This record gives sequence, C-alpha cells and structure tokens, in this order.
Amino acid sequence: MMYGFFAVYYREFLILKRRFPKMMASMSVSPLLYLIAFGYAMGKAVTIHGHT
Repeated sequence: MMYGFFAVYYREFLILKRRFPKMMASMSVSPLLYLIAFGYAMGKAVTIHGHT
C-alpha cells in the first residue's frame, strides 16, 4: 500500500522538478512589473531632504 503512495509522490516530484523554472519565472513577472512601475512613477514625485 505504501509503495503506491511513494510512486505517486515521486511522479509528482518529477513533474514539479520539470515545471519549477517556468513556474518561478511566471510568478516573478508580476512583482517585478509592480516594483518597476511604482519605483519609476513614484521616484519622480518623492523628495527626501531636497533630493528626488
């Protein structure tokens, strides 16, 4: 009975191992766009001790 569990777990691990780089790339696009957009837009408007 436990052999079936390990077989399914191992199969899911292999699938995740293959898909992980694509998943990380797609998950990091949105935060990067957010940081770039707000950093660029807000950077021009924020003044700290006379510096922009």
